[in-house]
Amino acid sequence: MGRGGRRQGAGRPKGTSKLSFMQKMALGGKCESLHHKAKQEHLQIEVDKLTAHARPVWEYVQSIPMEQRTEWLDLDAFDDYRADIREALQKDQGIFEEVPDESEGPDHSYLYSDSEPNRIISIPNKRPKGIRESIIQQVAEAGGLSNSQVDHAWKHYRSVVKQLDEEAP
Repeated sequence: MGRGGRRQGAGRPKGTSKLSFMQKMALGGKCESLHHKAKQEHLQIEVDKLTAHARPVWEYVQSIPMEQRTEWLDLDAFDDYRADIREALQKDQGIFEEVPDESEGPDHSYLYSDSEPNRIISIPNKRPKGIRESIIQQVAEAGGLSNSQVDHAWKHYRSVVKQLDEEAP
C-alpha cells in the first residue's frame, strides 16, 4: 500500500513515525498506567458490591487493637462475630431466605439459611468497557497528538514489553 506519490518509493517510507522510540514508550507507559488504574477501580467496585454486608463486620474486628485480639477470641463476642460474618456473607451471596415469624406478629419475618457461604470469591479483573478509547483520547489531548498516534504508540509499547518479557530468563 502506497504512502503518497505515484512512483515507486515516493512518499513517507513505511515504518517511519513522527514520534521517537522514547516518545512512544512514554505515551504507551502513560496509557498502560491509566489502564491499570481503571482496572483497579473497577475491581474495587466489584469487591464492594460483593462484600457490602460483610465489610462493616470486618471493620469492627479491625478496630480491635492487636494486643486485645487473643483475649477477644476467648470471649462470647467472638462467637457472635462468627455468626454475624456468616450471616453477612450469606446476604452478600444471596443465599438467605425470608421466613415468616408469627411469634413476633403477623408482619414480622426473619432471614434464615442453612447453607454455608463461600469464603473465597472469584472476581475476574476485567477492564471496564469503553475505557480504552477514553484513555487514548485523554493522553492524546494532554500531549497534543492525534488519537491514532497514541493508539499506535500504546500498541508499540505493549509489543516491546511483551518481547522483553519473552526474552527475560
